[in-house]
Amino acid sequence: MNQPLAGQKPPQMKMEDPRKKIIWTVVIVFIILLAMGAIAWYFFLGPGKSKNIFTTNQRDPTAKWYKLESKTFGYTIKYPADWQYKNEGAKTSFSPKDITETYLEVNVINDTLARVAEDQKSKGSFIDQSNVTIDNQQWTKLNFGIITPAVSAVKSGGVRSVYLIEKNSQVYQMTDFGLGFAEVVKNMVNSFKFAGSADSQGEQMAFDVLAAGAISAGDKLDPQNAVFKNEADFKALWDQIYSISSTPKPLPSVDFNQNYVIAVLSPQASIGEFEMEIEKVIEKQDNVEVVVKETSPAGGCPATSVMIQPFEFIKIQKINKEVNFTITPETKNC
Repeated sequence: MNQPLAGQKPPQMKMEDPRKKIIWTVVIVFIILLAMGAIAWYFFLGPGKSKNIFTTNQRDPTAKWYKLESKTFGYTIKYPADWQYKNEGAKTSFSPKDITETYLEVNVINDTLARVAEDQKSKGSFIDQSNVTIDNQQWTKLNFGIITPAVSAVKSGGVRSVYLIEKNSQVYQMTDFGLGFAEVVKNMVNSFKFAGSADSQGEQMAFDVLAAGAISAGDKLDPQNAVFKNEADFKALWDQIYSISSTPKPLPSVDFNQNYVIAVLSPQASIGEFEMEIEKVIEKQDNVEVVVKETSPAGGCPATSVMIQPFEFIKIQKINKEVNFTITPETKNC
């Protein structure tokens, strides 16, 4: 073994200062916490907020649906864009397009809640009764068993749930026929609201009518409410309508750098007195609401065999907001 030379000190072991280890540990923990804080800020408060899986999963499923407003009975309800409705005075029924069976029915009855509830229970297959909250108001919910096979339950009167509330000396009744589309119908029921003033928020926008009328043809065009932001899409629907119209019109000139075109094409109707028009356009804080009035004759009025589809095109100022459509059905006496 090597021995230190005479007069030399033996080599000393270098000891690590424990304070440095503590300092480095604190620095590393601080950096980790800083990174976690930055990530949390980005996804919960910063630019990544819209991508947050928690907020995304809680998005309103009815956000892009159409809204039907009954001014006569003072309520609104939403329905999917690929569904249709049929208005018969106080009763409005909803179903997917090209399906005749009713999946949800809204009815307004001049009676008391107690009598309407007892009448429903007397129809048989009643299971139980409970209270539910819709639009921050308490409704009575009656649950029923399906008394016939699902494919024929509507025709036989079998239902799953009936929702009732008494307001303004009338009973509002929503009937879920329980034949499928359970989640869609549930969201429709929960979208029901008693209407306030349609113009309580927002300002009316000016618009120019480019064309309005009705087409009569054996071939049905798909009904739609659409916003056109370029000439190609606008021209496609315009040409489709006027290719079967008795009064063809040239495509209007629209500067899409300054304007948008809104078109409404109603479902085909077998009555000559069916009318439709864009009543007003309201700019609100977060969106633009297009109010469309659809007028049909009262029950018992003479009908024609002519199949018509009313339509209208309007031009509005270009505005970068989501456009929503509110349908207001009205009944016209003979």
